[in-house]
Amino acid sequence: MFNKRAQSFCLLGILLLVLVSAYTLADGKGALNPHTIAGTVAYRERIALAPESIVNVALVEVTAGGHVVIAEDVVRPQRQVPIPFSLEFDQRLLDEARDYAVKAEILSKDKVVMWSLLTPVSLEELGSEDLELMLVKGMGEEPSVEAALALPGHTFTDGEVEFTAYFEEGKVYLILPGSEMVILPQVRAASGAKYTDGITVFWNKGNQAFIEFQGKNFQTHSADTHLSPWEKAKAAGVDFRGLGQEPGWVVEIREGKTITFIGDYGDVKINVYVPEADFEPQTGGKRYTGASGVGTVEVTVWEEPHTDIMSGQVFPFSVTVAVGGRTYYGGGRWLNSVD
Repeated sequence: MFNKRAQSFCLLGILLLVLVSAYTLADGKGALNPHTIAGTVAYRERIALAPESIVNVALVEVTAGGHVVIAEDVVRPQRQVPIPFSLEFDQRLLDEARDYAVKAEILSKDKVVMWSLLTPVSLEELGSEDLELMLVKGMGEEPSVEAALALPGHTFTDGEVEFTAYFEEGKVYLILPGSEMVILPQVRAASGAKYTDGITVFWNKGNQAFIEFQGKNFQTHSADTHLSPWEKAKAAGVDFRGLGQEPGWVVEIREGKTITFIGDYGDVKINVYVPEADFEPQTGGKRYTGASGVGTVEVTVWEEPHTDIMSGQVFPFSVTVAVGGRTYYGGGRWLNSVD
């Protein structure tokens, strides 16, 4: 009887010792040190988030071989951006001698990266306020009008809406209605050529193309067979187009954006970025100046009729292009209204 009672007291003592030890640990160095990083994920494009998209935000330790995930929040959003997230982790996991960052991306249901954080946010940048992570299209690759201009372009239409596609190996630059451009990577397809970023789809077979854009489907055909060069330029967002002879040349102006000059019957091709035009006092017209690999490119457009010496066509505007020590003279017209 005494032995049983002694054993009971002994077990009770051990239990009390365990409880006291646990309390001591919880109140000392062994205590959890919970911390939360919260915020939102968004992007600037006016594009609806595709159904079944996945938002992935993670706190990672940056290492020479990549990164190690400390905390992660995987969200299957039921709303459009901004999407809230929360990263919960034990502060004791962080070592002051190591580097940490917050990464974020939005994937399609097929795990294609649609938007990603161009530069991961370091812990030093977090501060005490909620994070607002602004993502960019694709894997940090932003659409480039200049890159597209150097490629063959094709216009597709359903009779009302027009799309212009510039093809490059493994991708297509697609100009959407409203002049927005997206870059779509090529994916495997049973027939034809298919390109998609998980939201916008461009699938062409010969002279026809299926396009899915902003939740709508378009069955289009190539407009190149019946559009004049002037109509093609307008469909591609060109505001002014001019040309001249001996040797033949063409200039296309996208107001506030770029100028493309093709000279000497196609042997010379120059793209320059020109944000705004200057007033040209001598003619009362507009003067555009930009830099290129061959030097300064200067284009002047003013209202004065010009007759093309080859076709006899009369253009309402005169235009000169000065580049590489030469000046080209010709005529042209405005295709899209500008201020």
